[in-house]
Amino acid sequence: MKANVVQTLWSRVLVGTLRRAGVKHAVVSPGSRSTPFLAALLDESEIRIHRVIDERSAAFVGLGLARASRQPVLLLCTSGTASANYFPAIIEADQSSIPLVVLTADRPVEAQFANSPQTTDQVRMYGAHVRRYVELGEAHGNVPALRAFQRLVLSGVHLTQFPIPGPVHFNARARKPLEPAAPDSPEAQALETQVNELLLQQAELLPLAPFSVHWRALREFAEGSSSPRGLIVCGYDPQWPELDADALAEFSSETGYPVWIDVAHPLRWNLTPKLAARTLGCANLIWGGPNCTAEYTPDVLVQVGSIPTSSHFESWLENIGAKRHFLLTRQGWPDPTGRAERVLMGDPSLTLRNAAGLVRDGGVGAERAQSSWFLSCRRVNDLASAALEIFIRSESGTSELRAVRSVLEACPAGTRVVLGNSLPIREADLVWPGAELAQYAFAIRGTNGIDGVVSTAVGVALDGHAPVLLLLGDISFLHDIGGLYAARDVKSPLAIVVLDNQGGRIFEQLPIAASVDEPKLEHWTTPHSLNLKAAAGVYGIEVKSPTSPAVLEDDIRYALLANKTTLIHVRVDPTSAKKGESTLRAAVAAALKSASTHG
Repeated sequence: MKANVVQTLWSRVLVGTLRRAGVKHAVVSPGSRSTPFLAALLDESEIRIHRVIDERSAAFVGLGLARASRQPVLLLCTSGTASANYFPAIIEADQSSIPLVVLTADRPVEAQFANSPQTTDQVRMYGAHVRRYVELGEAHGNVPALRAFQRLVLSGVHLTQFPIPGPVHFNARARKPLEPAAPDSPEAQALETQVNELLLQQAELLPLAPFSVHWRALREFAEGSSSPRGLIVCGYDPQWPELDADALAEFSSETGYPVWIDVAHPLRWNLTPKLAARTLGCANLIWGGPNCTAEYTPDVLVQVGSIPTSSHFESWLENIGAKRHFLLTRQGWPDPTGRAERVLMGDPSLTLRNAAGLVRDGGVGAERAQSSWFLSCRRVNDLASAALEIFIRSESGTSELRAVRSVLEACPAGTRVVLGNSLPIREADLVWPGAELAQYAFAIRGTNGIDGVVSTAVGVALDGHAPVLLLLGDISFLHDIGGLYAARDVKSPLAIVVLDNQGGRIFEQLPIAASVDEPKLEHWTTPHSLNLKAAAGVYGIEVKSPTSPAVLEDDIRYALLANKTTLIHVRVDPTSAKKGESTLRAAVAAALKSASTHG
């Protein structure tokens, strides 16, 4: 039997098993060694193929698509350094629990360590950042071995979703000739028949039930929530199912603890009426900064998921913290300050609902829902909210914070908002109190990197279920400018909003700014004079350049109705981000002081 016929049928088993395991999208990059697998993909009508030239961009497109669809997405590349370009996205997928199936084509074993072209050691290339590495080896026509081969592939895809979602790496070796070949002998035709039967007989794996928290730990948590002064903080959690809003509202009502939902958390953008009544929309302006005086310092902190985006809150947590700190987490140990005294592993929704029942059985819930502590927290939150609205309306058209608020206000219900890291997500946290049943946020907070942001948003848009808006800075845009290639293929509304403040202005708000003079600081801020609009022209993408908040909002509405990608280039005052936050926090402090003086 010809080797290329066996390789063709073996590749069919591989791709057919991926399809049966639930893979519906594949992001592929050009190359020779991956030819047998790409050819098999092209014959699978149920798998949609997305072409992206640059593997680094391709991996982030797959990451965004997997995050939006909540299904494993296949990445396919050729041998050599191509697979190394996947690494940043794989790290993000690992830390954000996003299901990726990484299939790297490789050369035969004898080509290794011989200076053979496009050859490097791809074995366990991604180290501890994948849920499993599987060396698939070379093609063979042994039917019992093909059954085991299917098991390897099927169980690997299952691990991308259960028990903790994340990436899995398959390394498959291919020999020349790489082109597909049809069976041309009775023996080959018999193998083809057996391959067809194998793909029909494949087993199906069902999702695992969510694990519950230890009962003794749950009781300790409920008893610890007996203090009247507590705060619930919900940080980044990209996993599915989402945190149950009703369970969170119920626990808040039983304990009397107000809720702070970080801007990176989906519920901040999709509040239910019950949860909205328990939430502090401007918590970052009080508990996330110097305005958090002893009067408003909680005795109990209930942390659900990661800590908030606010660096002020992390500083408070590290240096002061609450007397008691409970951490509810699906996985890992998101406690960088080491303050948590109890870590409750399991489904946070289940933990909160069961704990609420225990607190209610203790007989204190009825008097806690509108306790003096809760009402006091809501009062100062309302004062902060009023100060925020006055500040926003007084800001000039070139203010970065005003631009961020205008962008988010212009998004219609159902918009998927992708938040770039560095300043944009922090600015959104300052000026966006939240929305009820309106939007859905996709933050990239696994490693908080600025790489692959454009490509991630493209992946979210390729899911095609809703308009997508990406808010990012100019340095993040330049870092992933190649993502615009993939953006050409988006056939649904995708608005890429670039806040151009001529550099990485976040460094002006970090301690380094006080340590070096202005010329040296430029090595961190990296100011530029590049024409960002010209980049869109290379890829045939329409550009808008609004000159006022009103025009910006009109451009957002237009872009989110057009079935294509639109780049919205927003020039802002380079110094306005730092000045704006300082002015806003001072205004909130003045409002709180005035209210305290007048009783």
